[in-house]
Amino acid sequence: MAADSYISNAVQYGHDNDTDIIYGVVRNVAKQARDVANGAWDTYDGADLGDYDISAAVASGGLWSGDFPVEVANGFYIYQFRIRAGANPAEGDILVDSRKGYWNGSIFSSSALDANGRVDISKIEGVDATDQIVIAIKTMTGFTAGGTWTYQELIKAIAAYLLGTWQDKSGDPTTQEILDAEDDATVILEILAATTSPYKATTKK
Repeated sequence: MAADSYISNAVQYGHDNDTDIIYGVVRNVAKQARDVANGAWDTYDGADLGDYDISAAVASGGLWSGDFPVEVANGFYIYQFRIRAGANPAEGDILVDSRKGYWNGSIFSSSALDANGRVDISKIEGVDATDQIVIAIKTMTGFTAGGTWTYQELIKAIAAYLLGTWQDKSGDPTTQEILDAEDDATVILEILAATTSPYKATTKK
């Protein structure tokens, strides 16, 4: 059995026996169960499965679809699938599978997707996703001092250092200028070399 969904408010999954009665139960990271009958989170109790169950219908051979409770806040949840053996959901019902996914208010997916089914980085990293990525790049490349470099400055500096033109600064032969790799004219960095520590001082321009 596998589950994923790119259809609004639906969790789809495969199960090869169309005669079974399948229902879903939504759990949060605190292991609580969603009481869909009362619209609340409940400390899991097998005796209350009748309040948790989300019925699923067979769309076509082996493809099942169940609704996700739309009132639930955005976040990661676990969707469990059970086969109902008796007239009502019960603790003895077989748990056939479970999937962890992200609910974004309209889609439940195994990855953090936006309403169009595209990866939403802000759901992974938080509202400052771009900043988090930039910080990670800076950390990996060593550009961390002061945290003053913008992403654009960082990329231009790396490109200039590797691909740009190096020249002596006019009137100061101890300092080298590194030019923008794109226009080969704009000074991106200045590097001052020395025979004592620090042996190289880099200045962003």
